[in-house]
Parts: sequence; structure tokens; C-alpha cells
Amino acid sequence: MLAATLHCILSEGEIPGTPGTLATTFLAFVLNLAFALSVLGFLLCIYPWWLQIPQLLRHMRRKLPKWRYDLVGKRILKQVGSLQ
Repeated sequence: MLAATLHCILSEGEIPGTPGTLATTFLAFVLNLAFALSVLGFLLCIYPWWLQIPQLLRHMRRKLPKWRYDLVGKRILKQVGSLQ
């Protein structure tokens, strides 16, 4: 594919198609490139926050006191009547 692309670019012949198709192809390329760069920029912006999530959760588990109304597992099911 790369060889065919280079041959098309470096050939001296006439480019097939009308100027409108060439402009449409160029516009599609520019829009796709802009979209890809915006997604990449967004991912680079949120990457540091994404790395801090586990650290934040560890900090919250360590520092926050136990909630006295926190029921776990079978006790919840017993209270709502699912387990007799």
C-alpha cells in the first residue's frame, strides 16, 4: 500500500478525477486529522486525573470513619426479608 501511495504521489501523470473530488478528499483528510488530534488532546488532558483515582480511593478508605449505618451483605437481605 505504501509503494502504491508513493507511486501515485511521485508519478508525473495526471491525477484522475475532478478538482472537486480532490478538494473533497483534502477536506475529509483535514477534518479526520483535526478530530483525531482533538481526541488525543482530550486523552492527554484526563490522563493525570485517571492516574489519581486509585490514590484518591485509598486515601478515602484510610481517612474516612466507618459509617454506622453501613450494612453488609446478608444483614441487608435479612432486613428486607429475602433471607429467612
